[in-house]
Amino acid sequence: MRLFHNSLGINSQILNGYTFKFIVIPFENAILKTTRKKWISEGVVSPYSDIHVDQQVLLSLEKINMEDAEKYEREIEQLTLFKDAI
Repeated sequence: MRLFHNSLGINSQILNGYTFKFIVIPFENAILKTTRKKWISEGVVSPYSDIHVDQQVLLSLEKINMEDAEKYEREIEQLTLFKDAI
């Protein structure tokens, strides 16, 4: 789903309900690639969801890349370790 501010959206249930690592999107003669955790961390929940429209997490086209993607993998793993230790 392509929405405002030159972003793409992915259904939030797909992002949060599965444990895949990468997102690869063919888009306008290019291949956009990022990680699921980066999409969740950097994305914004669409304000246009209701009982008829699934909730989407939007990510700017500029941020759909592998730049800093590993940072999101490490941060979430560290947070999980601290959560378990508390």
